[in-house]
Amino acid sequence: MDDRTVDLIFTGSLKLLPPVSSKIVRIFTSSTFTDTTMERNTLMAKCYPRIKDYCREKHGLEFQVCYFLN
Repeated sequence: MDDRTVDLIFTGSLKLLPPVSSKIVRIFTSSTFTDTTMERNTLMAKCYPRIKDYCREKHGLEFQVCYFLN
């Protein structure tokens, strides 16, 4: 994938996505400091459910979050 395509994806353009071999979108959330607890909890409560719905409804993908808590 060329740099221009990667830049477009990072700016939110999904028109030039390469073919996917998996139907799962998985992100890893790592939190090793207590000062990010509020941010992590907000992501879990407000952002991730919306992203999960978007992935399923718009693209037929399963959104998964993997947590690493230290």
